[in-house]
Amino acid sequence: MSVIELREVHKRYRLGRAEVHALRGVSLLVARGEFLAIVGPSGSGKTTLLNLMGCLDRPSSGRVLFEGVDVTSLSRRQLAELRSRRIGFVFQTFNLIPVLTALENVEYPLWRRGMRAAERRARAMEALRSVGLAGLERHRPEELSGGQRQRVAIARALVGQPAVVLADEPTANLDRRTGQEVLELMRELNRSRGTTFVFSTHDPKIMAMADRVVELSDGRIAC
Repeated sequence: MSVIELREVHKRYRLGRAEVHALRGVSLLVARGEFLAIVGPSGSGKTTLLNLMGCLDRPSSGRVLFEGVDVTSLSRRQLAELRSRRIGFVFQTFNLIPVLTALENVEYPLWRRGMRAAERRARAMEALRSVGLAGLERHRPEELSGGQRQRVAIARALVGQPAVVLADEPTANLDRRTGQEVLELMRELNRSRGTTFVFSTHDPKIMAMADRVVELSDGRIAC
């Protein structure tokens, strides 16, 4: 069963007077529980594809379905609600809020949902424990290593119990050993929880660990 389906998706942007055709007729099924790597050279359309999968952008034409729902027909408010409850994001720059502690950063998506303080605190604590950060809840991002900050970002992505986590170059700013540790953590969470992971990456370690590798070239699926 697919969690995400793209049907003949095109995406065009205006760049000054020029039109950029970022995606050209992409059709793709992402199976529930899959550990999928999307690869390709810079400018091939990887980030654009991830943004469409994550309901951060709309296609110029074609359809994007999330858990069977055609999200291209949803309102901005409905898309925001879907992202909040069903999709987690992990970025290469971590995107943590500097003035918040690790615990508060992980709590933040649940606070935006309006969840009660006691419940969101308990769930955030459990998420931090699951990524090996018990005892570091009160540390701010500047007090954590790069690998620890990425673990906080993973905990934040998982705390809402999403169907899928979209990770854009999650190991790019980490050294080799730390990147491997973070990748192994995500693979273990994928196996133990059944959470779908989709990566946009150049990292051969992710490609080697993935269930499937999809290559983009000039906005098309090459293989």
